[in-house]
Amino acid sequence: RGCDDAALERLCGALPADWQAGSALFAPEPGMAGTDRLAVDRSLSRARCVALLVSPPGLARLRENTTAGDGLSRMLAARLGGYALLLDGVQAADLPASWPPATASFRVGEWLAAGGTAVGGEIAHLIAAFPGAAPAHRDIDNPHLVGLAYSVLAMTRDEARAIAERPELVRDELGRKPYEFLQSVIAGLSSKGDWVSFYGTCRHDWQPFGGGSVKALLEELVATINEQRVVPKRDQSALLGNHIRLRYYPFEPDAFRQDAPDWPLLAAMRGRGCLVLVDELSTLHPALHGKGNVFLSDPAVTVATLSGLDPAVCSLESLVDSPLRIDMLVDRFSNKLDPRCELAINSRARARRWLRQSLPEALAGSEAQGADPNRREEFRKGLLGGL
Repeated sequence: RGCDDAALERLCGALPADWQAGSALFAPEPGMAGTDRLAVDRSLSRARCVALLVSPPGLARLRENTTAGDGLSRMLAARLGGYALLLDGVQAADLPASWPPATASFRVGEWLAAGGTAVGGEIAHLIAAFPGAAPAHRDIDNPHLVGLAYSVLAMTRDEARAIAERPELVRDELGRKPYEFLQSVIAGLSSKGDWVSFYGTCRHDWQPFGGGSVKALLEELVATINEQRVVPKRDQSALLGNHIRLRYYPFEPDAFRQDAPDWPLLAAMRGRGCLVLVDELSTLHPALHGKGNVFLSDPAVTVATLSGLDPAVCSLESLVDSPLRIDMLVDRFSNKLDPRCELAINSRARARRWLRQSLPEALAGSEAQGADPNRREEFRKGLLGGL
């Protein structure tokens, strides 16, 4: 914002119309970064892929405001599985090492310096090469994709190793009852081998049932839904002709607080509707205990708790009195009979079944309003026989 606005407008105007190129401005300075970060995230919720335009003045400002620059690059990479670079007078090697690596980079400096809007040179190369430069770019001209935000409340491997080596941390921080409950869960998991290895570098690397992460499970089911040739009536009503594109929001305990700088962004995501998967064991980690409650109680959130233990360590009825602090979920599940809430899923087959039913319904929330309204109306008319 403030140094590349005109260049961004020219680039968007030169790109193919079926790409539906849009733009979002970002200023890294403390007085504007929060507001712009929220606006960028709102744009990402409806985007099919993303590219970051970087010029020498813009890069200098991002370097001066390291936290904002790092946060922006991580957000772009997380939401869409990667981001491309449009380089105006800078090299990829000039970028901060703390940024996630870009999936592709394209030079646009000469085309911008030449002025005009003719499609040639660097911009022609960008248009030709961009769709095949990264897997996420393949859908750049697919107007059917609508974002579904999701998060995973699970430990990282380092967090799991910490309580495996020192389970007394739970007793010291949370008390005797959570500690005893943790010990009973770990005892059950130990029969399956090294339970710490079920967790990974990122929270969505968690493997609740072994043999694959929750991220891979979600991607598999989304592909099944998107690629079905005959769409069941239930899916027609929920999807309205849309396809699902997952949008990952990493669960960070310090961010999921109402007094956190990123809370407006997360509250907006929650209001659009989202999916949260919860590892029951991880709710006993002192850093995660009770931290997701502000999200899990909201009816706009589709949520399920998963456990790697079959049979479960306790009955469903006992969960409300357990130290997991998921009483608000038991209220949604047992009292309100909320179909968007499921507890104690302890097998891959059950998880697949519930997610297959729930993912289209989750997309049917207000997030789906990002789809082309004309196409949505045509689809509705088709369902109603043209009425």
